[in-house]
Parts: sequence; C-alpha cells; structure tokens
Amino acid sequence: WKATYENGSWIDIEQLDKNTLKITATPSRTNGIRKAQVTITSGYAEEVIDLTQLGSNVSFGKLDQNSLIYVISPNGKYVGGVAVTLENSVYTYLPYIIDTQTGERTEFTTLDYNVEAGAVSDTGVLVLVLFNGSAKDFNQQKELVDITLPANCKDAIVTGISSDGDIFVGYVINNDDRVHYPVRWVNNVPSLLDWPETDIYGNKVVQGTMARGCSADGTVIYGSRWDDFTAVYWKDGGGWQYVGGDDAIEMHQIIVSDGSGGYLQKTVYDRTYLMAETSNISASGRYIAVTYRKVTAVNNVETSTPYPAIYDIETDTFTILTDLPGGFSSGTARTASNIGQLAYACQKEQTYIGYVYDLNSGTTRAMPAFTESEYGFVLTSEESYIMRFAADGEAILGGTYIYSGSALDFWYMAVLE
Repeated sequence: WKATYENGSWIDIEQLDKNTLKITATPSRTNGIRKAQVTITSGYAEEVIDLTQLGSNVSFGKLDQNSLIYVISPNGKYVGGVAVTLENSVYTYLPYIIDTQTGERTEFTTLDYNVEAGAVSDTGVLVLVLFNGSAKDFNQQKELVDITLPANCKDAIVTGISSDGDIFVGYVINNDDRVHYPVRWVNNVPSLLDWPETDIYGNKVVQGTMARGCSADGTVIYGSRWDDFTAVYWKDGGGWQYVGGDDAIEMHQIIVSDGSGGYLQKTVYDRTYLMAETSNISASGRYIAVTYRKVTAVNNVETSTPYPAIYDIETDTFTILTDLPGGFSSGTARTASNIGQLAYACQKEQTYIGYVYDLNSGTTRAMPAFTESEYGFVLTSEESYIMRFAADGEAILGGTYIYSGSALDFWYMAVLE
C-alpha cells in the first residue's frame, strides 16, 4: 500500500511498519484554516482521510532602512541590526535588537566606528563585524566585549552563532602567512578548524578557508575555501568535508577557442560555489543551501551557469535545481529550512525574483504565494526572497528589492506564541 496527499505540503507521512502509518503536521503559521486530503491505496482498495488544521497569529515587521544588513537568531527570537546616522558630517552607529514576538527594540551603546550586525543569538547576544578591526559582541549584560583572537592572529570576522550565544564561528587572518583560518569559539575561547591544503586544481591553498555560519547548537559549521570558493562543512568536531560530498565536484573537458583561430581542450570542474553568504544552513544543521556552477563551452567560450542546490547531510543527498520556473535558466541559493525547503533567487535585469523549493514534495512556489500560504501575508512584489528560516519555520527574515534593485527593504514574519 502507499499514501499520497493533496494540498498538504504542511504534512509529513511516515510508514512506521507494514501496518502503521504516521501523519504529522507542521505548526500552522497563518490565521487561516488549512485543509488537506491523504489517500491510502492498496491494490484496488482506497481510503481518503480529510485533515483540517486551525490557524495561529503571525506578526509582520518592516525594518528600518538605516541598517545595511539584518540578522535573525536561530530560533527567530530576535532580529539584529545597526542604525547608521549622519549628523554634522559625523557618522554614528547604534546596534540594536528587536523582539519578533513583541516588536520591542533594545538599543546598545552608540559607537563612533563603522560596524554592522554579524549574528544574533536567541538570548540577545549581538555580534558586530568591524570594517577596521576585530569582531566584538554585546553580551547578555549589554557589555561590549572583545572576541578573543587565536595566538598570532588578527581581524576576526564572526557571522555565525549558536542559539544560546555560547558558540561563535568565523575566521581570522594569521599575522605571519596572511592566510584566513576558520575558527570556532566556545565561551570566547577560540579553536582553529582544519581546512583544505589544496584547491580543486591541486594547487596549494594560499588564501585559506572561511567559516561563515553554523547550526543552532553549533555542531555543524559551513564555509568555503577562499582560493576557489568551493563550499565545505564541519560536523561534530570532525574534519572538513565538501558540501554535497566528493561526487559534487565533477571534472570534465570542454573545447574552447585559443584566441588565435584554433581550439584547445580545457579541464574544468562543476562544483559548489560559496562566497560571503552567512545564512545558508538550516537551524538543525541538516541542510545546507549552496549555489552549484556547471561549466560548459558556448560557441567555444567557457561559460559558468549557477543553479540553486540543497545538501542533506544526514542522507548525503545533493539536489541541484536545473529546471527553474519563470523561464529562468540560472539561480542562486539563499538559505534552507529544517524541513528541506530551499529559498533561492533568479536574476531579472538588476533585481531578483525569489522562490521556495520543497525537497520533500518536489514543488516550487514564488515568494508571494509562499508567504501567503505559510504565514498569511501577501507580498506585493515578487522581487523578494528569504534570507533565513528560523527553526521549524517559526520566523523568517527576508528582503524586497526597491528602486530597480538598488536597495533592499528588510522585513520579518514571526508566529506569535
């Protein structure tokens, strides 16, 4: 026998044994009523189960444009930013956090040097990235604290934090070789992570590797090798591994013009590609969203095409989306949820169109349809995307392009407890 559903992207069907079927539902994130049908078939026999789920209240917060970037905590408790003010030709920087349940804004000490939000925990710890200097954080007592540097290193950049605020991840620069080293801090005590010594071409890595983000418990960390931007991850204190597994890097040959009227055969690699993205990992650490670049020769010119992809660490399954909606032929991954949703964006002239792909159902929804069905809010612009899912989808942080793509309106949606 088998079980299928209609209109039920919010339910999960699991066969426990040959006689037992388990149906679970994700919490409703809208104030409407959701309905679905589960059909169980065995040969010619068929049974239909009607499911109904009541709604909940959801808050929507539009964030000020005076912060260059916003971050959201792993469980969606807080959004963090830095308000930039110019007065009498002098810039000041005011870090703050917003409680997504109440909208209450907590401000920290005004600073006279350039900073932006790096990460925020569910306990209210706000990490700051300095444009000239090493990372700091406001702890739970609202004290501004220097983040400890590993020996003989400088300029820490921290953009990942655990839910409890005890674990930071990021990278530093070694004073001697000027190489970037990935770091994990526990209670402000740094430990260097191991990293690849060679790139995909077999050359010695000279730029280093950067850790960018982590799971809510800090046990899974992801980043990229800076020489070729190939995505890597670390799990449970183990050594580095490729996002997507070793098979995600595929070597092949293309024929390209040699610039003199002839042609030559060139070795290229299809592979993951990650630059400075800091929110690609799901809160659980199971899924990592990443862009995958396929290299071809178009009219004998080397061409790299990006596609959104999602890696399931638990099952070692790598899914690349090449059949994209809206007539798009390329896209870039943004973030992943705990239930295998992949948020990505496709470029349209100077702006981007956002989508959400469901790994379990294989379906894709444009952003206005997704937020309406999942949170009860209709975005007025398709030029929106999700920057990060909080754990269990209880909150999302997103942005909408304005002024022909030259700026972003940031916003969040959060299920009220």
